[in-house]
Amino acid sequence: MPKKIQTQNLKTKGIKQGLAFIIVYSIDSDLSFKGAQDIYSKIQLIKDDKEYHVVLFANKLDLGDARREVQTQQGKDLAKSWNVPFFEGSALTSTNIIEAFETIVRSCRNGKQGQNTSNNSGKDAGSGCCLIL
Repeated sequence: MPKKIQTQNLKTKGIKQGLAFIIVYSIDSDLSFKGAQDIYSKIQLIKDDKEYHVVLFANKLDLGDARREVQTQQGKDLAKSWNVPFFEGSALTSTNIIEAFETIVRSCRNGKQGQNTSNNSGKDAGSGCCLIL
């Protein structure tokens, strides 16, 4: 099986099994911002009416505005349209990393976020796993 197909199958399986997703894009790449939107659309399609939680995270804040292609307001507006929390931060400097993870964990524990959380049947509760796609 070609590597690309294997990767797509892994992503689909991860989305089907996942409850929480931190969608990350790079502030210095408009392409990654568009990719984040594609990932969210795929999550919506696969999860349908099942419970899931999302945080949108703009990475590479440490680069500063000189290399920025995606403005903060663009990220905020996108997160607002999805009704999800938004963070800007840096994996390099650990800025807002813990806050983003704590937010999504709280969202899962509270069972609410506004994104298809009304049909929580309790399936797969406690079988958590972190999958980075």
